[in-house]
Amino acid sequence: HGGGPWLPITSESTLRACKNFPTRPSDIFICSYPKSGTTWMQNIVAQIITQCETTASFQHISEVAPFFEIDPHWNHHPLPQQTLTDAVQSHHARFGRRCFNTHLPWALMPRNIHSPPKYIYPVRDGRDAAVSFFHHLSSQSSADGGYTKGWDAFFDEWIRGEIAFGSWANHLASWHSPGTHDPAVLVIRYADLKHDLRGCIQRVAAHIGGPGDVSAISGEELDAIVDRVSFVRMREDVGRFQPKSVAWINPGYSFIRKGKVGDHATLFSAEQLTHFDAAMVDAFGPDASPPFLL
Repeated sequence: HGGGPWLPITSESTLRACKNFPTRPSDIFICSYPKSGTTWMQNIVAQIITQCETTASFQHISEVAPFFEIDPHWNHHPLPQQTLTDAVQSHHARFGRRCFNTHLPWALMPRNIHSPPKYIYPVRDGRDAAVSFFHHLSSQSSADGGYTKGWDAFFDEWIRGEIAFGSWANHLASWHSPGTHDPAVLVIRYADLKHDLRGCIQRVAAHIGGPGDVSAISGEELDAIVDRVSFVRMREDVGRFQPKSVAWINPGYSFIRKGKVGDHATLFSAEQLTHFDAAMVDAFGPDASPPFLL
């Protein structure tokens, strides 16, 4: 089915439950390769659907957008009775929309041809995503899929698609057609979040629509959302965004780290940059850039 390898907290039965999940048109799936602005997008969606009612509208972002493909969020009864846990369902009921974050490729996502849910696909330069993912996994417990070797070893495994969630190029390729042709899929570039956060928020609101006609956010509400999803504000409040599904071993690591465009220059050697470019030619052809990043 593609997409792997997976973290130890994702089983085959959970992947099947995800694929077979009965969606609603109001559902929102924030879908990405890891470290591509996923948590940032979760906060944007959370602020839109709660309409900034109060800063304490959620204690942790996973209440609004739980991680879709992890075992603890599912009751594992025999198929097709697999259901989301009561905790996940009660959080969704509180916010009035079912929202999930996921790193699944398109082929493993639940579909509803007649009344599809809303998909949002944040995409980031793969080199920046790789560096961010290295810092993330190096600070994560090895029992939960953390990484114990150095950057050079990580890069070699990452470019071969052997790190959790597989190949970045394959992930983008899987979302290329729906992201280009399916109106249910909104693609948001990480660089655009950095350069035009306000415009991106408006695009997301228009895409997800729904109760209270969130597509028509007032200027005042938009100002409040821009402030609440700013990188500075999220770093101050990192406890609400740091993943709870895994254990962390590095007390000095901040999940909201740098968020820079071009940060790969800190670790990538000239040889690794050449290797990355060659892998992109293999994946997308000699004349094609990675989709969405032109």
